[in-house]
Amino acid sequence: MIGYVAPRDRDWLDTRKFWGAEQVRHATELAEVLSADLGLEAELVQGGISLDIGGVRQVSFLVARRLAQRGADHAPQWKAYRRQISSGLLAVMRLDATNRAIEDYVLLSSPLRAGRYVWLSSDSLRRHHGVPCAGKEELIKAIKARLAKSNHAARASSAPLNKRTKLSRSKTKGSGERRL
Repeated sequence: MIGYVAPRDRDWLDTRKFWGAEQVRHATELAEVLSADLGLEAELVQGGISLDIGGVRQVSFLVARRLAQRGADHAPQWKAYRRQISSGLLAVMRLDATNRAIEDYVLLSSPLRAGRYVWLSSDSLRRHHGVPCAGKEELIKAIKARLAKSNHAARASSAPLNKRTKLSRSKTKGSGERRL
């Protein structure tokens, strides 16, 4: 009313509910796809933004706001509030320069550095082996591939060892070495 303009960007407060609903919508859609395509029963947790499969956190959705460009020679940067997420995949919705629409998506393994925020730039994506995805369909396809691979690996590793794969002692006496 008095014309005071805050030095910090407060736009996020106005759009927080909208982006929270988008996270829930994305997580719900992914749960339906995983159930239909892979037969996985995913449970929505943490306010509907994360999926647990078999009681283990598998995927969490985050919204990353684009930060103001420092200069023409600086790469774009994004910042996402991490909440209490510490395991599983992070599906990050990166917003455009106006922070009003989704520009693209990035899929990250969540065991990143601990902290309250996830900071993204082109350099950090390379460092953390982030998978950029142009659209939601591409993101869902990448998540399905990762979950199918990890689900297949878990099934393969839980199989009992047979005689050929067990470690055995060599036939020579006194060698004490093991061989595969």
